[in-house]
Amino acid sequence: MKKALYIFILLTIAFYGNMAAQQSSQNIRGIILDKQSQFPIPGVNVIVMNSSPQKFASSDIDGKYKITELAPGRYDLKVSYIGYKELYYPMWLLHQVKKW
Repeated sequence: MKKALYIFILLTIAFYGNMAAQQSSQNIRGIILDKQSQFPIPGVNVIVMNSSPQKFASSDIDGKYKITELAPGRYDLKVSYIGYKELYYPMWLLHQVKKW
């Protein structure tokens, strides 16, 4: 039986505006934890399925990952690791309204 991954997508999405081109890019970051033990899992693959070019990251020793420079739009995040069930997270990244 495969274990379930527990993911916190910190919806603290960083916005970077390119004022000259009137475009913004965004980052997704989070931490991957085992659902039962609550310990971080290193080496988990996090893939933005419908980005071009395809963006991805692997979690570090602390279970943290970061995917940078995504344009606003709808994306599906695929989270996978050997021995665990694959998870999919749909998400919307919105245009920057105000810098914090």
